[in-house]
Amino acid sequence: MNRAIQRERDIRDLSDESLVSRLRTCVSRKRAHEESGETSSPHAKFTRQTVSHRQTPQFQGTVLPSAVGMAKASYLARLPRVAQKRGDQSKGEIEIVTRKKSVRRIDAECGPDLEGSALGKNGKRIGILLEDKVHFIVRDAVEFPSGAAGCAMRIIGKTQFDGVNGVIALTHCEGRLFLRKIFRHATRSWELEAVRGRRETGMTSRGTVRKEVKEELGYPVKRTVKLGSIRPETALLATEVDVFWTELGRGPRKDDPEPKEAFGPVVELSFGEVGERIMSGEIRDGCTISALMLAQLAGVMEPIHNAATASPQPKEPREPREPREPREPGESGEPSEPRESREPNELTRPMESMEPIESMESTESIASPTIIPR
Repeated sequence: MNRAIQRERDIRDLSDESLVSRLRTCVSRKRAHEESGETSSPHAKFTRQTVSHRQTPQFQGTVLPSAVGMAKASYLARLPRVAQKRGDQSKGEIEIVTRKKSVRRIDAECGPDLEGSALGKNGKRIGILLEDKVHFIVRDAVEFPSGAAGCAMRIIGKTQFDGVNGVIALTHCEGRLFLRKIFRHATRSWELEAVRGRRETGMTSRGTVRKEVKEELGYPVKRTVKLGSIRPETALLATEVDVFWTELGRGPRKDDPEPKEAFGPVVELSFGEVGERIMSGEIRDGCTISALMLAQLAGVMEPIHNAATASPQPKEPREPREPREPREPGESGEPSEPRESREPNELTRPMESMEPIESMESTESIASPTIIPR
């Protein structure tokens, strides 16, 4: 007990709070060993001199090892929950490998494919390669259902911590759609797109729709109806976007575009003209085309027809065929018998005309298209 009292006095004399905390931990462990009857090493004496010469570094939080060591579960824990799923190779899924030995083997095998990379001295790395305020760029060591192994890249949005990545709004008024030209840096070209944008952390999808419509079009929003959600590019982007059918109100147009955007004119189109622009290649944005498909399946807009193919062209008359020579009796083939007239069954009976529901509530989400027969 005299030794313990002396240690407590030494602790009180020290001014470094972190050292005090560590020494108190060591004292409590020492007392536990003495009470259990274990003999401690004669070198385990804690004095002012030994502490000053043997300072053990103290780490707070999670220590993230560099390079290959990052491929443990530590970097997955930093991602949104939806991006942490490892998968199961035995169930036919692509499994993310986190075992250190397997990660090193896969990293060595992928070395030739990763040459020329600017990410690190060795030109290759497993884990989170780049992180900013908006995205994670991740390279995972993976195993495929066939047993093959490799590296796979994915881009994950940070707004997925509390919801979807963004929204797309099909804006309409009095039977016409409103799109806008925008110059996209990724394609280095002008694109004709529906209103869309990234959802900020803490903001709802409907609030994001109103914000984006105000910035890009400048018209007031009268009503929004959620049609569903889409995933624009599933090979690389871990992105989910909510789709809304948005009715605009009449009023003065006061758009407020962000200074870091390059917008062109607002384009007002009928449903038939939208089909023409898609077929001509002017509308080629995947989010816009997917949203138009959802709107048609939900029954909130008329089916899109291409004006060039809407009216059937008259068919050219066929050339008459030469008559066949009659068969001689006894030739191969069964004797011709009159066929019985069959009643139309479920497969041959023409389908009844269908029409979509027209009435919808503005605050309800459309989970699936509902069709009512006449």
